[in-house]
Amino acid sequence: YLRQMFNRYPTYVGSSPYRSPATLLVIPYLEQAFGGWFVKGGLYRIVESLVQIARTKGVEMLADAPVERIGQENGRVKSVHIADGRNVSADVVVMNGDASLLPKLLGTGIGELEPKARSMSGFLTLAAMRDDMPDLHHHTVCFSADYEREFKQIFDDNQFPDDPTVYINAPSRSDRSVVPDGGETLFIMANTPARSGPWDEAMTSTAWERVLGRVARSGLPDLRDGAVALDHWTPQRIGNRYRMPGGAIYGKHSHGWKNAFLRPANRQRKRGLYLVGGSSHPGGGTPTVLLSAKITTNLIEKHESA
Repeated sequence: YLRQMFNRYPTYVGSSPYRSPATLLVIPYLEQAFGGWFVKGGLYRIVESLVQIARTKGVEMLADAPVERIGQENGRVKSVHIADGRNVSADVVVMNGDASLLPKLLGTGIGELEPKARSMSGFLTLAAMRDDMPDLHHHTVCFSADYEREFKQIFDDNQFPDDPTVYINAPSRSDRSVVPDGGETLFIMANTPARSGPWDEAMTSTAWERVLGRVARSGLPDLRDGAVALDHWTPQRIGNRYRMPGGAIYGKHSHGWKNAFLRPANRQRKRGLYLVGGSSHPGGGTPTVLLSAKITTNLIEKHESA
């Protein structure tokens, strides 16, 4: 079980512990030495804070405005073309979708991450529970019986595991402000391949039953009991919402040292074009993505201030 626990950490970057560099074991050291942190009120407080700061600086925001193309001229970006027909002039463009989609947006190629190169996606369920669940911690992991088989099914067989490891995040165990009327809020996740194509209701039902089975075999209560609301997120839904091919949350997997440490650069060769987010340097995860934003901001100040 101790080995399985340490093998858990490469999943933080969407990868198999059996194919990732051992350097990733610095992650448990950091977690044990400095602790695990959370945002009071939920992660969305970060978004709200950033929006508030941006508005005080006079930033205009366009929501629900999918970008179809990045305009360019003389080797430099000049505009962003939105799906509704609007064109927004731009001296600098920062893209936070998957880096592999850049060629398509620039009109220089199809550009989509090859399936074999993708990090894992996730089958996620957001659950509102009527009652308190004292058996849960803020972080609970229900491990599969055969961890190596689980990752073989994900990366070699391209299928949802028949016995998935299930991660349950219950922020309400530490922060009751997210459940002012009692109960619990749960984020439930099982790793799954980042696969293209539809994910139908039958696949969702099968995945959810396997998640429930693993949780039950780990000695926890049935998550269906007392569930007021359930919202399932599949790889297809994640991919469509956040422009991640196949729902690959972390862009490329981190198998081998090149994929782990040579991420797409924040500053691109096309002048005025920058990347930010989980698929670019330095990688995925909320703290790392915010660090990516800081790196990109510093680069823009350095190279575009004139």
